[in-house]
Amino acid sequence: MTVVSYSRFLDSAIMGIFTICLSGLTLYLFGEFWGLCQTPPLSKWNVGKVMSTLFPFKRTFDINLTHILLFAIVICLLSLRAVESTQLRESKQRKSKE
Repeated sequence: MTVVSYSRFLDSAIMGIFTICLSGLTLYLFGEFWGLCQTPPLSKWNVGKVMSTLFPFKRTFDINLTHILLFAIVICLLSLRAVESTQLRESKQRKSKE
């Protein structure tokens, strides 16, 4: 019996690439939204004030590979948390039926 299933390597690689792309895209879109909120017409609205209060960055929103990888790890951990709670709920339902 092996600990690692070699047939799942391709699935894991595809999931990893997808998660990294998703985290990079999410951070990019958030940076664009933050930059849009900092423009003079929108900074007068409440959205611009709230964004500048919550995220006191400099005038630029810079991300690098470290931010993308850390955000990908957070996405994976949050995804696993949902699966764990679903499995616990199903096991409790099975025990109550028995």
